[in-house]
Amino acid sequence: MGKNSLGPRSGTLYHADDFYTVPDVPGGGLRDLVMDLSVEEPLRVELLAIQVSRVALEDKIETVTLEVNLLSTDLWNVSDMVRVAEGSIVDPQSEVAALRKQMDDVTSKAATLEATAEIAAGRSRCNNLRLLGFNCFPG
Repeated sequence: MGKNSLGPRSGTLYHADDFYTVPDVPGGGLRDLVMDLSVEEPLRVELLAIQVSRVALEDKIETVTLEVNLLSTDLWNVSDMVRVAEGSIVDPQSEVAALRKQMDDVTSKAATLEATAEIAAGRSRCNNLRLLGFNCFPG
């Protein structure tokens, strides 16, 4: 059992496994040994029951731990699915805003190109007029 016990009238500690030998102490004897055994045997049964309960609890803890790990894995999978879904969800307002910005950029570039083309055309006309002898100032 591994537990030290104080024997009746012995005044010394001795190991529980020593119950099967008569303690070599003054005033001790077979009667004391039998009394110790009658007390010790229920304790051994109780200890065995506690050990069985402990093993059952350890098994239950292991089972619960496995269930928690599986739930954590499921949670990670759900989190991944949510992240994927969030990536594919389109916010209509932000999409419209982005399209308007692209349209504004294109309009601005078109206006710049148009102005550049007009300036180029004006210079070209002006150059043609100059070739014909007229004074021309582009702008």
